[in-house]
Amino acid sequence: MAVFLGLMVALCFGFGDFCGGFTARKMQGTQVLTRSQPIALVLGLVAAIIIGGHPTAGDVYRSLAIGLLSIVGLGLLYRGLAIGPIAVVAPITAVGSALIPVFWGVSFGEHLNAQTAAGIAVVIVAVVMLSRSKPDRIEHHVQMSGVALALTAGVAFGFAVILLSNTSANGGVWPAVMERVTMVGGALAFNRIRRYEKVVLVRRDWLIILGNALGDTSATILLITATRKGLLAVVAPLQSLYTAVTVVLAWLILKDRMSAGQTAGLACAVGGIMLLATG
Repeated sequence: MAVFLGLMVALCFGFGDFCGGFTARKMQGTQVLTRSQPIALVLGLVAAIIIGGHPTAGDVYRSLAIGLLSIVGLGLLYRGLAIGPIAVVAPITAVGSALIPVFWGVSFGEHLNAQTAAGIAVVIVAVVMLSRSKPDRIEHHVQMSGVALALTAGVAFGFAVILLSNTSANGGVWPAVMERVTMVGGALAFNRIRRYEKVVLVRRDWLIILGNALGDTSATILLITATRKGLLAVVAPLQSLYTAVTVVLAWLILKDRMSAGQTAGLACAVGGIMLLATG
């Protein structure tokens, strides 16, 4: 069940992140969040009421921290997706969000076999390959900026997954609601400080934002369930397969292109994550 849930998390996160990254090409990442997260908050609230549960004080504190990490991670990820190739930025973020929970789980008693160790080595190589390219000086600067944003976002997401896995089973999916409260407040405060120019959205933009909210909310609820039913070191790599969904959508819709080395790096990233997931 945990493996199935992990794969469903990947599908929802991949779809949501593609929608968010696509919208971020028209506005700043935190501007996307101020529009998508209130919708996600309402969706999460409806789900929490239906499912029920009684969160503890610890759940509240963890959820607030998760919200802060998530808004930082999403803001950086959407900016990276906006300035760099989605097929490069998304896998690097996925690697970071997978490795940190794996190391955490192993450190606290989860078993690491030879196959899992091999998967870790493969994804490290993948990060190097995805980060290397031979563009001109301006493009190289943009490329490396996108890589740095992706790596930082991956670290934030990794620790968010760890905190999410430590919420109480009796808390239902209320952590997802409390996380969204923090994200909405943080995004609104940040946008007020930066005073971004207003962006006029058409119906198509709002549909994409709705897709982002649906994907993100569904993925978070499924991730809460999955981490309570399986090992963190298994669920985390599985959910990070969202990169495959994001990359396929970018290839089909945006016609994103990669160099041969980056294509090989993507293959290594997916292969390494699969090794981690099945190890």
